[in-house]
Order: sequence, then structure tokens, then C-alpha cells
Amino acid sequence: MQNMSIRTRLFFGLCAVLLPALIATNLLFDRAVSRDLLLESQERAADQVHVVSWLLETHHGFEDMEALDTWASDLGRKMGVRITYIVDGLVVADSAVPYQDIPNLEFHGDRPEVLQAMDAELGMNVRYSRTLDRELIYAAKQQPATPTLSAGVLRLATPLSEVTAHQDEIGAQLRWIIIGVLAAALVVSILMSRAIARSIRGLALAARAIGRGEHGQRIRHYPSSEFRPLVHAINTMARDIESAMEDLEDQRGRLEAVFNGMSEGVMVVDSRGRIESFNRAMELMVPEVRGSIDRTPLEATMEPGLHQAVESLLKRPGTADTATVPLSSGPDKYMEVLLEPFSDPKGVRKVILLFRDVSEIKRLEIVRRDFVANVSHELRTPVTSIKGYAETLLDGGNTPPEMRRQFLEVIIRNADHMTAMVRKLLRLAQAEHKGAVHGAKAVDAAEILSGVIATLAPMLKDYEASIANPLSRPVMVLAEEAGLEEIFRNLLVNAIKFGPLGGKIHVDMARVGEWTRFSVRDQGPGVPPAEHERIFERFYRRRDEQGGKVEGTGLGLAICRHIVEGLGGKIWAEVPIGEGMDPDHPGAVFFFTLKTAS
Repeated sequence: MQNMSIRTRLFFGLCAVLLPALIATNLLFDRAVSRDLLLESQERAADQVHVVSWLLETHHGFEDMEALDTWASDLGRKMGVRITYIVDGLVVADSAVPYQDIPNLEFHGDRPEVLQAMDAELGMNVRYSRTLDRELIYAAKQQPATPTLSAGVLRLATPLSEVTAHQDEIGAQLRWIIIGVLAAALVVSILMSRAIARSIRGLALAARAIGRGEHGQRIRHYPSSEFRPLVHAINTMARDIESAMEDLEDQRGRLEAVFNGMSEGVMVVDSRGRIESFNRAMELMVPEVRGSIDRTPLEATMEPGLHQAVESLLKRPGTADTATVPLSSGPDKYMEVLLEPFSDPKGVRKVILLFRDVSEIKRLEIVRRDFVANVSHELRTPVTSIKGYAETLLDGGNTPPEMRRQFLEVIIRNADHMTAMVRKLLRLAQAEHKGAVHGAKAVDAAEILSGVIATLAPMLKDYEASIANPLSRPVMVLAEEAGLEEIFRNLLVNAIKFGPLGGKIHVDMARVGEWTRFSVRDQGPGVPPAEHERIFERFYRRRDEQGGKVEGTGLGLAICRHIVEGLGGKIWAEVPIGEGMDPDHPGAVFFFTLKTAS
């Protein structure tokens, strides 16, 4: 009833008043009509039985009972009734039964209408006929004997269906009257409800606007004072909703700012083990999670271990769990995942996954491990050599002076190698520790390069190499003198060592916007493109033409990179291009940029 419209309520209200009255009237009228029609039919049956009796009395006579049956059948067919003649309780003629079947009929002397006719002038009864299988109105009368007919009982049977058909016709008319009254009630309810609906339509539109989010909507006008409490309630509700939504929006904005502003990736998994939500950092860490709502973490990250940890926490109560898994975006990407189970306000168990990128930490661990291994390897060889020659000198008292001198020279050479390595390690640590250099000043790169070339004169002589230096005029850049000197020395030493005897080294400079780009090009075997990045790693050493590692510490280019990047520039290697290239000695060219000093 609560969900019914006003129109429906009015209609059912009118029906509740009208229908009982109409139904009662119909029942009373139907009963009265049924009684009157039955009486009328019985009177008509009585008249018909008197007419047939008179016809029998005035008939000229029947040859036998079959002639009587034929006469009854013809007359019954014309009158639309069943005529039966009974003598001593036995049927001798029946218009509804073939003459040959009459001896098979039941004894009729005990029929109610026959018994009444024997006691009185006329017998009347309404009952079901097993012979004809329908309801009939029976009228019976004593028939006196005639010269050709024995005395007996004349009975007429009229179908009751004629009465019921007339009754049904009258009932149908009454039903149409009821339907008309109900239709009128419907029209009245529609008109009344339309007037009421027109009054509250404005209220409904205002409430609907509030529901759509127009919380500033207020109802200013209403049709009558009966609507004042409703209008006041709607306006109060709108104010409360507006205030609550402002608070919710503010709170949601703060939560979203925190959620999406986190550097860690956050993922929420529901009780089914399906992803419910995630933040922006999660998308950056694992791009595959885009579009993965209502999917499992396994589908988004392809990490079975993480999926198993989530399933385990959902199935059993427990404390926080952690797992470290590799990112699918690369072999050197790692994340540490913290899994924290919780229950929402409805008591549903869920899991929060906090993803933290630990790739840099892993990389530093690998660098530290490799650094220790490389330093140990690089120091072990000279230390072993020094120890071996020192023990030989200590035990060999008869060692010739020339051999002792050779042993001492080896010891000194290895000690110098260790000293150079320690010096470069300290220089590398210093460059890494400083990071961005803030004390850079304007220095003349041409002057510093000339000084470095002068100090490398003995090495150039040993390798019969030469350096083409076009920097004849001052080239002012922002740098540290010691750092720029270290860069030039390391690049030139490498160019000399890797170049052939009598090789030429070209140093060049170019202005590129606010930067100055330097290049050092040699005639050595070159650097494969796959190694252009690796050569700047610590302890990485290229191989010479015979396939062996070139003597050195493998720290020079790493130092250069840290110094250049600390000054805000870049350093890289390329394969030289141009005419006249020797395919056996393509060489390599190293570039680095520094800020131009004004």
C-alpha cells in the first residue's frame, strides 16, 4: 500500500465503496431473476403438458405404442420438449429415446414428478436426467384412458439451459454496468489524482534536483499550507545534505591527495582476492595494473609469490606480512611489498598492499658487492707479486745483484700501481661525495689541456704518439681546475694506451648553445656500441688488440663521469664517422660538455 500512487489509492478507495454495493445488488438481483425465471419456466411447462394432454384426448386413436411414440417424437421436436408416456411406472413412449430402446429404460414410477402427479392433478420437479445427461424441468399429469390408449402419466421435460441462458444474458448486462461504474471510478480517481499530482510535482522536481547533486536547491513556493511541513523537511534535508557533502568532498580531497601523493604504490584487495583500488604511484611502478580492477594481483603483476601471500592472509587471521618481488618492467627493478590485512566497517576482510621501489637500494648493494670484489681482485695481484718477490729476496742471500734489482723494480712497480689505485679510489669517492659542484669558477680549458699534454710527454714518446690540439685561444668554462685536469688526463691516457704505435689523437671543441662540447678521438680498436655505457662503470677495462685487459685500474672513466655530472654536464662515447676511416683501427671518440663561462 505504501508504494501505491495517489491515483491508485483513490481508485481502490472508490472500488472499496462501490464494488461491495454493486456485487450485493448483482447477487440479490441474480437470485430474484433466477427464481422468477424458474417459476415462469415451470408455469410454461405446466401449460404445455395440459396442451399435450388435450391433444392426446382428442386424437382419433393409435394403432399401437409405436404409433404413439412416433406422434410424441414429432410433437416434441416441434415444441422443443421431451414427451414421455408412462403406464404403471413403465415408459411406453419417449420422444427423446428410439422406440426399440424404450424397453431398456428404467422404472419411472418412483420419479418425484410422477409420484406428485399420481397424488395430485399436476407434478413438477427440476433435476438431472441420466438419460439425457443434463438438467431438466419436469411437468407430469395424469392422463385418462381412451379407446386406443391406456390410462397413465404424461410427462414433459424442458431443458433448464433455456432458463440459465436467459439468466446469463441478464447477468452479462449487469456486469457491463459494473464495469462502467468502475471505469467512471477510474476516471474520477485520475482527475482527482492529477489535481493533487500537479500540486506536488514542483516538490518532486525540487527533491529530484537535490538528489542529483544540486544541493543548493530550495523550495520557495508551495500550493497550500498542508504542504508546509513537507516543504520545511525537504529544505532542511537539502541544507544538511549540502553541509555533509561539502565535508565529504573536503575529506575525500584530502584523502585522495594523500593517497595519490604517496611515493609508495598502494593496492587494496577485497575478500575475493580481487583488486579493489590503487593509487597513481602504483600505476607508475607497475603499468600493467591499469584496467585491472576486479582482477587478481597475479593477473596484474604476474608474481605468484605475491598472489599466494594475499590468498594466505585472506584465509587466515594474522599480522602484517612482507615480501620482496621483482618488477615485471625490467630485470633490475625490485619492489618491497608490505601486506597488511584489515576489516572494513562491515567486517569484510581485505588486504592493503604497500609497494616500495627498492631498485636503487638493490643496485647500491650490487655496486657495493662488486666494488669490494673488484678492489679485492685488483689489489690481490700486486700484493701477491710484492709478497712473492720480497720472500725471494729475503730467502735468497746468493741472488745476483742484477736479479735483485729486477725484483725490486717489480715490487716498486706494483706498489706504484697500488698507490695509483688508492689515489683514484679516493678521487672517485671525493667526486661521488661532492655530487653537484657549487664552487665551479671560470677556467681556461685550453691552458689546462696544454699543461696535461706537457705532463704526458714521456708517455707520448714511449708510444710514439702525437696529440693534435687546436685549442690555441682561451676556452673559458665553469669547472674546477683539478677536476678538468683529471678529465683531460684520463681521456688522453686511455687514447694513448689503446691507440697503435705512432697513432694520432685529436682534441676538438665546439660551442653548442650555452654549453661547450669537448671531444677526444683516438685511432684504437674502438668501443662496440653495446659497451658505450659499461665503460663508465668502476673497474671496467677494455681489452687490447691481443684480447687481454689493458693495464690500468678501470676507474678513470668512472671518475670522469662523476666529475662531469657534478659540474652539470654529460659525458658519452660514440663510434667515429667520416671519410678515411681505417676499418682495422676505427678508433673511439669521447665527448663531454661543460657550461660556457660568460
